[in-house]
Amino acid sequence: MNYITPKHPGATPIVASATGRLLWEVRFDDRSTAPAPGTEVKEGAPLACIEASYAIVPVAALKAGRIIDTCVRQGQMVKKGDTIGWVE
Repeated sequence: MNYITPKHPGATPIVASATGRLLWEVRFDDRSTAPAPGTEVKEGAPLACIEASYAIVPVAALKAGRIIDTCVRQGQMVKKGDTIGWVE
């Protein structure tokens, strides 16, 4: 995926911090899913984890705002630098 995309002009991309399997949330009592559009996030807040071959790597919000879209499903493989969603 491309880091810069015209899909959401003006929004800040949420970028994969490593190569591996994306885990948006880990819930043991319910189904784990991507955050819903409109979810408020704080700068630096953990949004997801990536299960890499060497560790579990966190993915943090680069700015405060609300999630407007996600483009990667729970458990999907991503590469470092891929856009996985957007914050506005």
